[in-house]
Amino acid sequence: MARRVTPATAVPISYAANRSAIADIAAHLARCDAQFIPPLSTRVELDVYAAKIAAHAERFEAWAEDGLVGLIAVYCNDAARQTGFITNVSVVPEQSGRGIATRLLRDCIDHVRRARFALLSLRVGQGNGTAIRLYWKCGFKVAAAAGAVAAAAAAAEKSDIIMTLELKEVSERHARL
Repeated sequence: MARRVTPATAVPISYAANRSAIADIAAHLARCDAQFIPPLSTRVELDVYAAKIAAHAERFEAWAEDGLVGLIAVYCNDAARQTGFITNVSVVPEQSGRGIATRLLRDCIDHVRRARFALLSLRVGQGNGTAIRLYWKCGFKVAAAAGAVAAAAAAAEKSDIIMTLELKEVSERHARL
């Protein structure tokens, strides 16, 4: 079991965008695999997924001396519908509880808003209460199966929830996260 970070054992975290290589992403996903519900490796080949993220996603990263410890990957390639899709949110278990995911999500939302996208969506397992609380805190809501979200909902696994954030409605609360 991973040792949880306490203030006495905390190492400094630095933040970057698009710095990681495929090997960094693959190693990070392997470290976080069991944190996904269900485990990520039961749904995708981690090396293939890491290569896809490296090639096609904007990446918001948290780094510590032991490598990539936090990652959010978002696809901003649907300019016609002005919809971004977050494909990955992960923090290694040893670093959870330090606000890393909140910081990375804030950076991601800011990027998508600057790209003038109107909507940001993601899928999350119904059993992943920790992630769902994070997304609620950042302004995401459970999506009604309508419009662009309907296609994503149809493709989603039955145990997944589609959540969306309308960027034109992002509140001042987001700026304080």
